[in-house]
Amino acid sequence: MLKCLKKLGLKEDEYIEALFNESEKLEKDSIQILEMTKEIKKLNYENRLEIIEMLLTTIYSDKNIHHYENNLVRRVAGLIYIEDVHVGEIKRKFK
Repeated sequence: MLKCLKKLGLKEDEYIEALFNESEKLEKDSIQILEMTKEIKKLNYENRLEIIEMLLTTIYSDKNIHHYENNLVRRVAGLIYIEDVHVGEIKRKFK
């Protein structure tokens, strides 16, 4: 996760660690994806695409995608306003 955050340009290890810890706390307190995507929507489109690519990198780490994982990607992409065609382009990189 830290590697992913650094890829987005966050360089301060302490800040990244604090952000990671706060994200874990929020995740434990929230069961809805909607809450988790509010801040992501504020990023520019390129950064949001990078987040989808990082998510797919994790999902494809076992060399396949389960239909539940595919559903999660579609839901997250929709919530952060990523067009299906761009998600498809990213998925093709993994096939």
